Amino acid sequence: MLLGAISYGKLSFAGQEGGKSPQKNPVSYQITYVVPPNKVDEDKGKSSSTSSKTVSERLEEEVRDAKMRVISSLKQDTDEERSEWKKLSASLKSEYPNYTPLLAKILEGLLSQSNVEDKIRHHEEVIDGANEVIDSIDKDEVAKFFSLKSDPEDEEAENMKKKMATTRDQLAEALYQKGLALMEIESLKGEKELKRKRPKICSRIISKSYKNGLIRSPLNTAPC
Repeated sequence: MLLGAISYGKLSFAGQEGGKSPQKNPVSYQITYVVPPNKVDEDKGKSSSTSSKTVSERLEEEVRDAKMRVISSLKQDTDEERSEWKKLSASLKSEYPNYTPLLAKILEGLLSQSNVEDKIRHHEEVIDGANEVIDSIDKDEVAKFFSLKSDPEDEEAENMKKKMATTRDQLAEALYQKGLALMEIESLKGEKELKRKRPKICSRIISKSYKNGLIRSPLNTAPC
């Protein structure tokens, strides 16, 4: 497909004084000049995608995106800050249900929390957040889109490709974080179970050692 223009010509000095002299101008030069296509304005492409939306729709999207930026910027260092963050998250999820970018931001916020006392409960919240992201995505639609080849010169197709790539990455991240949280919960539960059983195990070991004469008195034995 020809997007620009191509011109052919020959350069010589025939029109100049001495131009026909083979001593001064022994050769001529073949020239090919390609005129490139007009540069596509990226902002024009963005505006074309939003031109079909009404002013109220664009305003609503701007407000929604602003709220998402706010929730991303909130600190969660203290219990009070985390409580306020959770309230705002619940409010936004109610206002924009199943909106994947918002749910992905909330999952990021959960992962950024530190100094959490109840770690098992925290990882359960991460799993819930990951599930919300996963459930908001049409997995079949994403798989079908990437199974087909899109036209790189089609602006609308390229915009859709970027959107789908972002959705795919959000799905992969949610699945990954859910797997990590499940592993952490199993590890923490195993540690708690071991701590619970350890006193009984130590008591049996000390009692058996005392009966076998390995220690003089169970009262003088160091704790396990």
